[in-house]
Formats: sequence, C-alpha cells, structure tokens
Amino acid sequence: MRDERPILVRYGPALAPVDARDLSDMPTVLTAAIGVRERPSDASSDEYAGAASTERYGAWRPLLKQALVLWLATRLLLVVFTLAAAAFEAVHGNRQVLSSPGAMLELWRRFDTTAYLHIVEQGYVGLNQAAFFPLYPLLIAGPAHLFGAGSDLLVALLISNLGTLAAFLGIAKLAVDEGGDQRMARNAMIALAVYPMAFFLGAAYTEGPFIAAAVWCLWAMRRGRWTTAVGCALFAALLRPTGVILYAPLLFEFARQHAESLTGWWQSLRVTMRQNAPQTLTVLLASPLGIGLYSLYCAVHFGDLLGWMHSEGRFWGRPSMPIWQALHDTSVYIVSLRPLSSMQDKKLVDYLAILLVLIVTLALIRRQPVAFTLYLAGLLYLTLDSPFVISAGQHYAVYLSASRYMLPAIPVFLALGRWGLRSPRLALVALLGALALQAVFAIYFLQGGWVA
Repeated sequence: MRDERPILVRYGPALAPVDARDLSDMPTVLTAAIGVRERPSDASSDEYAGAASTERYGAWRPLLKQALVLWLATRLLLVVFTLAAAAFEAVHGNRQVLSSPGAMLELWRRFDTTAYLHIVEQGYVGLNQAAFFPLYPLLIAGPAHLFGAGSDLLVALLISNLGTLAAFLGIAKLAVDEGGDQRMARNAMIALAVYPMAFFLGAAYTEGPFIAAAVWCLWAMRRGRWTTAVGCALFAALLRPTGVILYAPLLFEFARQHAESLTGWWQSLRVTMRQNAPQTLTVLLASPLGIGLYSLYCAVHFGDLLGWMHSEGRFWGRPSMPIWQALHDTSVYIVSLRPLSSMQDKKLVDYLAILLVLIVTLALIRRQPVAFTLYLAGLLYLTLDSPFVISAGQHYAVYLSASRYMLPAIPVFLALGRWGLRSPRLALVALLGALALQAVFAIYFLQGGWVA
C-alpha cells in the first residue's frame, strides 16, 4: 500500500510517493506526520484501514484535549480581565457597568469592533468602511439576525473565540507534523496564548479566525492537501488584506512538490499545469480570488476598484510607501519623542514586536521550511510598508498596532515552543512576564485605552 502525499522536507528535490517499508529509520513522530503506517502481513485491507483510522484519531485526541484545555483556561482569564476592568470603571464612577453581565460584555465593544458591527447592521455605507474586509461581518450577520437585536456583539465574540480554538489546534497539529512532539505543541500554543496582545484573540476582531485560516493553510500546503490549502487561503484573503501573505508560500510549496529539482521548478510547474490545469489554476488564484472578489464589490458599490486600499490611506492614515521611507519616517518620529516618556514607551512596544519577529525569522532561515520564511517575510513586509502617518510634512509616522499585527507570526510561536523545551525555567519567566503585560494591556483596552 502506497501513500501519495508528500514527505515533509525543508529543502531538496521533488516529494516522491512513499512506501512504509522505506521509513524504518524515520522517527515515529515523522512517520505519523506523513500518514504512513506499516501494514501487518496478516492484516486484511478492512482491518488495516480500521486500525489506521483509529490510530489517526488517537493521534488527534491529545492535541485536541490540549487545545481545548488551554482555550478554556485563557477564556476564563479574559473573564477575569473583564471583571477587573469593570471594577476599575466602577471605582471611577461608572457603576452601571457592574449591573449585569451584558453591561460588562459591552466593554468589548471597542475600536474595530464597532466598525465591523456597524457594517453588520447597515452594510457598507461609506468608503471609509472599505478597509474592513467582508467575510467577518458576513459570518456575524446571519446568526445576529437570527437571534435578534442586541446579539451582534455576542455573536461576534463567539465567532472570534471559536476561531481561536481552531487556531490553537492548528498550531498544535502543525508543530507535531513538522517534527515536534506533544510538549512542543503545548508550548507553541502557550506562546501564542500568553503573547501580550493575545487578548485580541478573544475580542470581536478578525485575529482568531485569520490565524486559524493561516495555520491550517500552512499545514495543508506542507501536506500537499491543495483543496484545504486553497480554501483556507481564500478564507484568509476575504477576512483581511494580509491574507495575501499566504500566496508566496502556497506557490512555492506547490512548485517544490511538483518539481524534479529546485533549479527546474518553473519548468516543472509548467508541465504540471498542462497535466493538471484545474488544480494548478486553483492554487494560482487562491489568494488573488478573495481580494479580487472584494475589489469587484468595491468597484460596483463605491466606484473604486481599489477602494479598500485607498480607504486605508485616505481615512485610516496608512498609505503604502517604500520600506526605506517608512523606516526613516518612523525613526524620525520616535527620536522626536522625549526619551523614556510614556508616549515613547507605548510606541516601542510595537517596534519590539517587529524586532522579535525579524530576529527569529533571520535566525530560522536555514532551520525552518522555506514556506515559513516566505510567510514571515510577507507579514513583516506588509507591516513595515504601511505605517500610520502622523505628519506628512514633518515625515512623522509610527508603526501603530504592529504588535497586534505580529499575532499571526505562526512559525515564531513554533520556534518559541521548541525553545521552551530547551530552557524551561527561562521560558517560565518569559511566560509570566508576557502574561502580566497582557493583563495590563487587556484591562487598559477594556477601559477604552488604545493599545493596538
């Protein structure tokens, strides 16, 4: 019996079909990761298929349990943050916030959440709303209309939090299937959960569903499951414009897995396209299709094909610019602030997040799959080339919300999970410190303070 799925290798020639007998020297976790199980000589086909199915379920169960336990624990932590924020509000005179659970839930109706819910209620009214991609409001609209007025916030929070659960499970599965074990999977999930801006995974923002789509796309493309990978890429592109960062990894993995050598990948891709044009075209159009569909809507509704991009620059102060200009303008602004002032410290949080992801990306270039490096490079590029412009005349700009934009840096959390196994004590200190920062930022956000 042969398995036609690709072996997960970082570099090298085409991924050939694998037979179980070729895997005698491969670690068990890698054998399980590519889905190959040796068939006993005395087992019938039905017995073998049933045993394989049971084995696959058995491999999933501990990961699902870990993800679910961590998800429940972190949701409970968000409840604690909400109670703390409500208590602070009451101390400052707003006692009504403690009158009911619904009143405390309203603390989460902040910033981007209000924009999404306004679209749910009234549709796209002005070009300023075009910056918010349509899939998240669409996911909210159906259940919100079904359950009636006032349920929109609760529905939005449920969708985001369920997306976060899928993201946790995806990171655990990706960690194991990329050669890790259950301890590394647990550490990677924890690294994401305690990241100082991870409370946005519980807010009515797109972070949870987007990370879920991205991580399952990375998992599927590495496994050669192109239908799943394309579906996740399309889902991500309809959630946020940053879904385009999945395009380069998807194309690279598709070409690599169909190429006889990396030097001839383009020729091999052309041959593959002739032999299996529908699949190749689907992969090529995955992310562009999502953005293209929304662009067509913008053209019809606003009369501007790139309305979503123009909205970012015109209404939200985020025009795209060359990276060198963005780095210059943001550096000039940071230097202009009083050293160690609260204003400078708040901005440095975003810069430190970018720096962390950049350092880890550079450190892992030869240690992780090329697709992961391409993914991180895309995330960094889109963040660095669109800072928030404070003053065009003074060349002042700042990387506003960059710490939140680094939340989808999935390979970084995988690396942190691996590092946690090597330095558990240091990892514990970092975990507690990150969690303390998250508590401060979350409570500040829930009281109406701008965090990211």
